[in-house]
Amino acid sequence: MKWSPTLLGHFFFFFLGSWLISTIFIDFFAVMAVFKNVSNIFEAGKVGMYVFSSFNKFEILFGFFLLLISFKNPMENIKIKNTMIGLSLILLGFALYYNFSLSPKITSLTYSMHDIGISNKGYEEAEKLHEVFHKRYVFMDSIKLFLLLTLLCLGIGKGKTFKGLNQEGETKR
Repeated sequence: MKWSPTLLGHFFFFFLGSWLISTIFIDFFAVMAVFKNVSNIFEAGKVGMYVFSSFNKFEILFGFFLLLISFKNPMENIKIKNTMIGLSLILLGFALYYNFSLSPKITSLTYSMHDIGISNKGYEEAEKLHEVFHKRYVFMDSIKLFLLLTLLCLGIGKGKTFKGLNQEGETKR
């Protein structure tokens, strides 16, 4: 099946924009609201873990579709195309790592800390490891936002990233 460059461009920006806006909303608004409005830190953490674990599954889809569209794009500038493919691969890798490794570890440690209790010896170790994984998640999320913005700039790049699009976004004839 042959896809028109215009349709590919629309799909690309839909998935990229959805991922970027969702990430910004969850990271900067939803999580802050949960921790501001839920008084029990463990309960707030459970809500946060549920939100992030659920969103991780969508991120895999976003990453997969961005990668697929980047491959299918009949772009004239091979350097930009390869950059888009590479960035999409990195983003998909992040999503897979979040979903299958980092989020489950954070969730498991959180429940362990709750079960152990703050007065037990093992709590401090679990808390330190939890903090390491949480900082890694935040750091990787910052990189993810930067990569999503970079992809957005490459996609917009003078309106010509997707072959067949002119400055107005119309298909050339």
